[in-house]
Amino acid sequence: GKVIAEQTIKYAEEINKKYPYIKTTRSFVKKQHQTENDLPVVVYNNKKACTTDDINSFIEKVFLSSHTRKSFELLYGEHVYNSIFNDRQKQKWHPQQQAITVIAICKFLQDTIVSQNVNSSDCANSLYEHKNYINNCTNTLKNHPYIQDLITARLDIINQGSDKNDIEIKYISDSNSIITTPSWYRNNGIGHMLRSVAGKLDIEFKCIKSGNLTISLKSQDIKEYGTNGLILDYKYFKVNNDIVFDDIRALSYASPFKFNKKVKDGKIIKISVSWEPHKSILSNSNKIG
Repeated sequence: GKVIAEQTIKYAEEINKKYPYIKTTRSFVKKQHQTENDLPVVVYNNKKACTTDDINSFIEKVFLSSHTRKSFELLYGEHVYNSIFNDRQKQKWHPQQQAITVIAICKFLQDTIVSQNVNSSDCANSLYEHKNYINNCTNTLKNHPYIQDLITARLDIINQGSDKNDIEIKYISDSNSIITTPSWYRNNGIGHMLRSVAGKLDIEFKCIKSGNLTISLKSQDIKEYGTNGLILDYKYFKVNNDIVFDDIRALSYASPFKFNKKVKDGKIIKISVSWEPHKSILSNSNKIG
C-alpha cells in the first residue's frame, strides 16, 4: 500500500502547530425577500458580512471611476465603454454583469504590465510608465470634442458705458485659452468672450473708460444639450480681494452667474475662477452612447 514518509508527516505537524485549525461558527439570518438584492445576510463570528447591495455598490464605483474608464478605452475606445454603460441602465437581471467584465479586463491589463518585470525596481518603473501612459491618454481625451464640451468654461466680460468702453487683458494663466470679441457682443462697449478647459483660470485686465463691468460665468452654447444647455460646476470665483462664492454653482449658457461692478477708467481687475464637469453628467447626459 501507499506510505507517507515520516519527514512529510513531521513537516505537516509543524505546519499544523504554526497554523492551527480554528473552528468557527456561522449562521444564516432568514428573512422574506422578493428581489435578488434582498438576499440572506451571512454572519461569521458575529460579524455581519457585506450584502449583495454592498457588492453591487462597490462594483458601480469601480466601473464608473475615471481610471477604469480610461484604461478600458485604451483597448476598445470610448464608444464601446459608452455602449456598455447604456446597456447596464436597461438590464434588469444582473445589471453589473458587463461592468464586472470591464473591471476584469482592466485588472488583467494592469497585472500584465506588472508581470513583464522580474524585480521590484523594474516593476515600479513599469507602473510609473503605465501611469504616464494613462496621463497621456487623459490629455488625448481632453482633445476629444465630447470631452471638450464637458470641461469648457466660458466667461463673457464687458465694460459698458460707450462705444469706446473696453478692457485690456494684461495676464491670463491659461495660454491655450481662446479669446474673441464677436461683433454681436458690442453694446455700449466691446465684449470679450473667453473659453478655457484648464479647470482654473487667473485673469488680470485694465478697464478702458469708466462704466459698468459685467462678468458672466457659463458653459458653451451647444443646442444639442437641450434648452438649458450643458451644465458646469463652478467651484470658486474671486474678484480682486473679494470672494464672490466658494461653493458649487451649477451654471449653464441659459442660466449663468452674472457679476456686476461699477469701474473707473484704468481700474485693474483680477479674477480667479475654478470649475469642473457637472457631477451628474455621466448619468444625465444624452450624448453618452
